[in-house]
Amino acid sequence: MNKDTLLQYFDRHYIPRRDMLPRIPLGTNPDEFWKEIESRRRAKSTTLPIHGPAGSPYWFVTTDRMVSASETIVEELMASDESVFHGPPILAPLEEVFYTSYVEGSPMTMQAAMEFLQSGEEPRDVEEQMIVNNRSALSFAASNLYHPVDEELIRMLTLILTQNMDGGGQDYRTSDWTEIPSMMGEPYELPTALSVPDRMKELTAYLADPLVHPLMKAAVAHAWILAARPFPEGNERLARLLSTVILVRFGYTFLGEISLSELVAKNGYPYYNAIANILRKENGGDLTYFLEYYLLLLAQAVDERRQRKLNAEAENLSMGLEMARTPLIAPTVPERSHSEQNAAEQSPPKRSGQKAKASNDPVADSLAAEGFVSLLDEGASEGEIQPPEGGDNRWSGERKAREALYTVISGQGTSLPEFAKALVRWLDAGQYTFTVKDIRAMADLDATKVNKVIFQLREKGIIETIGKTDAYALYTFCCGELSDSDYSTEMIRSLNDLVNGSQSMKDKRIGTMLLSHLNRGHITLQDYEEAGDESRWAEDMKLAEQMGFVRRIAKDRCLILGDAQPCFEMLDTGQKRRAKLMYETFGDETFSLEMVVATLDYSSSTASAYLHQFTLLRILDCRKEDVNLYQFLVNPREHPEVFEDAA
Repeated sequence: MNKDTLLQYFDRHYIPRRDMLPRIPLGTNPDEFWKEIESRRRAKSTTLPIHGPAGSPYWFVTTDRMVSASETIVEELMASDESVFHGPPILAPLEEVFYTSYVEGSPMTMQAAMEFLQSGEEPRDVEEQMIVNNRSALSFAASNLYHPVDEELIRMLTLILTQNMDGGGQDYRTSDWTEIPSMMGEPYELPTALSVPDRMKELTAYLADPLVHPLMKAAVAHAWILAARPFPEGNERLARLLSTVILVRFGYTFLGEISLSELVAKNGYPYYNAIANILRKENGGDLTYFLEYYLLLLAQAVDERRQRKLNAEAENLSMGLEMARTPLIAPTVPERSHSEQNAAEQSPPKRSGQKAKASNDPVADSLAAEGFVSLLDEGASEGEIQPPEGGDNRWSGERKAREALYTVISGQGTSLPEFAKALVRWLDAGQYTFTVKDIRAMADLDATKVNKVIFQLREKGIIETIGKTDAYALYTFCCGELSDSDYSTEMIRSLNDLVNGSQSMKDKRIGTMLLSHLNRGHITLQDYEEAGDESRWAEDMKLAEQMGFVRRIAKDRCLILGDAQPCFEMLDTGQKRRAKLMYETFGDETFSLEMVVATLDYSSSTASAYLHQFTLLRILDCRKEDVNLYQFLVNPREHPEVFEDAA
């Protein structure tokens, strides 16, 4: 094997020195051969205006593989209508919220992460905090896509990514060394802490250069964050998010729909090896090892996206051909005998959700099974679904549920429509509640896809969680005008008490907003926005849900319940901790505000607020006739869910 053949091989394969030795034959001097390889690379390299640990600039070589990868990405940009902004582009899918933590070693599973996000609870540990921070940072980045990618934006993203975490914040690191677990004990050198602000200015100036290709901006930004580690915490998550922001800003919106962290998680070794190669001092600030890996990863993402689109188009074509084979004839209902007619007239009407009775017409039965024709009550007009007995129009939601599901079925993708079809079959069987196990068996989807689809349907307001289990229910939309008679007397009285009380403006606001929307049966974030109180929506609805007035069925919508029953399961960790502390101090005896202030080291205003909230939640009874003495209505034995680790 002659030298020219070897050199051509190493031109095609950008390999670091430590990986060179197995690829050269005996008799070739490794040191001399490596000097020649390095000389050839330096001759065609690009020097970056960003300096590394020793003060020398970083550099890279534009390899053939990088060019090929860029062609794949650019072709997709040119072929896709999504390269033109039609409203706000998507910035990373739901999977990125989970996988960007998973890549860094978080032990949290996808199912646990999705259940936590659906619960709306406060984070209980660092893994849950990271999930919340990831989602908040993605949301912030999506809302600020047109903000210059400058030092301010980078530091703000870091602040959000590391909120409430050890070492979190937007300040640069103050140590010259930070632990990088993926280096597995290998020595490495970082830019000094004192130099980080200047190096960050160099990076942002490079990103602002209009002559630099956007793909290189994204790749270099990603590589530099990993090589310089400018912050004490969150650098790798920041690198992935920042590079995606840059790509989407320059029109590669289709890459914003892909979770790069998920691709990394499926094959992590090349990612960590690329990071190690740009950190190793022996490689002299050569970023090519990571830049080539990153661009190939983007090209892989494009290829996978194309394949998913082809699969979806093939499935839609197959469904279309199947529908084309089905004759479009009107379903018929066979005539009934005189005795059958009399029996039907004497029978009570069937409730919504009762299983349809089969006709003698297979086409009609097929259409009914797919929800296009209702055979629930042969006396109804075609397509009508009868409300429940007793004239209660409040929960006549089967038609709405079917309409929402068929909108999903006719949409894009495979998993979501398949899941919706399974729910339609579930409705046909007269069922409104289901578990993950039920639908997995019907839809033949794996656990990851089921959890993703459940989250999407819940966000769309089609299903709702039942308690804290894996059980769910189809959300039955309110229809028609409601009246006070649709709500319990206790519910109306409690809301009026909130409005007329003098304790809190928050109480008045919650009571007023809910009373003004009783006739509609639900309340939305838009209602709060119209009242100029959108910033208070989340906290108000959290308390209203704890008091049992509402149930959240989407992030911007709550159903107003017919009866008010406190929902102790909705209490957060802080409330449970305070309830435990108070009960351990006072037990079942009566106590006053002054006693709480004196024994628990709360200020008077803080103690008053806690006592008032517990009274609203019916955890405490406020005996006003006894000069505002309080007493617990619950105890750890009968209501352990109220107390955190209470005996």
